[in-house]
Amino acid sequence: MVAMTAGGWSRWLRAARRASADSRAPAVLCVGLAVLAVAQALLQSRAAPDGLGPGVPAPLFAVLIALATTAPLGLLWPQPAAAGIIIAAACLLALLATRALTVAGLAALLIVVYRLGRAGEQRVAAARQDAA
Repeated sequence: MVAMTAGGWSRWLRAARRASADSRAPAVLCVGLAVLAVAQALLQSRAAPDGLGPGVPAPLFAVLIALATTAPLGLLWPQPAAAGIIIAAACLLALLATRALTVAGLAALLIVVYRLGRAGEQRVAAARQDAA
């Protein structure tokens, strides 16, 4: 096993910064998370072959929920608030319907919440009154 030195970490950080500065980074992230989510959902759906009922098979529902929890991150990258609402609703639906959430769906939710917190305005809870 190779130990990471200070120079090794700085090379990794420089490479990560270059990759995140690329305009295609959100799409690559979205596709990667979607593939991982679909793979996990298909593996988990094999354990519950009955699905949600006679009209909705488990694999189809699992794939749709997996895509709903990851795809908005890349498709709505310039609008993190809209992506956050859709991803949070899809995660809630996944938890209510299947009692399971994919790791990629949780990662997408954490990424969009981080983006909202970092880019959003800091609002004060109470109105400030100026002394006259």
